[in-house]
Amino acid sequence: MEIIIFGDTHTDSYAHLPEQLRKLMVQADVLIHTGDWDSLSLFEAVSHLGIPLYSAAGNTDPPELHARLGSSQRFQAAGRSFGVVHGHEGHGKTTEERAKRWFNDMMPDFVCFGHSHIPYLRYHGQTLLLNPGSAMYRRKMPYRSAIQLRLKPSLEVRHVFL
Repeated sequence: MEIIIFGDTHTDSYAHLPEQLRKLMVQADVLIHTGDWDSLSLFEAVSHLGIPLYSAAGNTDPPELHARLGSSQRFQAAGRSFGVVHGHEGHGKTTEERAKRWFNDMMPDFVCFGHSHIPYLRYHGQTLLLNPGSAMYRRKMPYRSAIQLRLKPSLEVRHVFL
């Protein structure tokens, strides 16, 4: 099973996403967006790819997306548990702390979050925290990025720099 994790897209058009990301997305079994779509039109375009999509609303998303997505999602894939949150809400000094604390009641195997635009991949106890960075706006990072995660037979996770 292949999962593509991306976020902080901040655009209104599927065509504006990097071509490399679009190619990865259409080959994936599951898509995870970590929030800050910025527009309902991009969300709908990605939803219409026909690939299961999990996402949480971010701080720049319109009210329609907040109503549809909520602040977080939990789901199962290939026998593993996932949590998705943008990372701007809650308590903690860092985005990682806020994302992790969001799921404190029952930590999933993977916590996917965004907000900072900084790629992050690190275990906290038994939970792997994943921030794909931004697919569109790198801020102070050298590249735009996403995550490619493969489950079964073994776990493979890597940042893809776009």
